[in-house]
Amino acid sequence: MKPKRAVRRPLHAIPRSVATRSARDQVFLLEGELVRVLERASAAEERSRDLERELRQVKARAAHESQGLRDRNAAQALRLLVTLRELARTRDEAREERGLHRLHVVLLQTRCQARGAMCRALMLAMGRTRGSESGAQGPTELPPHAQGTA
Repeated sequence: MKPKRAVRRPLHAIPRSVATRSARDQVFLLEGELVRVLERASAAEERSRDLERELRQVKARAAHESQGLRDRNAAQALRLLVTLRELARTRDEAREERGLHRLHVVLLQTRCQARGAMCRALMLAMGRTRGSESGAQGPTELPPHAQGTA
């Protein structure tokens, strides 16, 4: 609760307003001013206590929220670490698998080349056999569709 703003007379103006009055009036005026000053001081102390209480509550709430953020950050850091490890493992597995695929491709190419050579040899042998059966000279080369790369 905010204190009401009362009309405040500056303290240095009080002696001038009291000086022209009788002693009894001066005491009465000074007592009134003293009461107003004490009321303002009491209101200021109460406001100070309220603000200190509110500050403690804000600090407690901030500490609680800060702990929550630290916990969330720690959990995210852990998830990130797990994800990075999984990514590294997956990359390693993919690298190994690519190596196996390369070996498989080389093996298939070697088999194809061997079978191509065998087919060329069979074609030449068949050509010679036909040539000797017909009595004519057989072809010494394979036809273009049967030629492969050695």
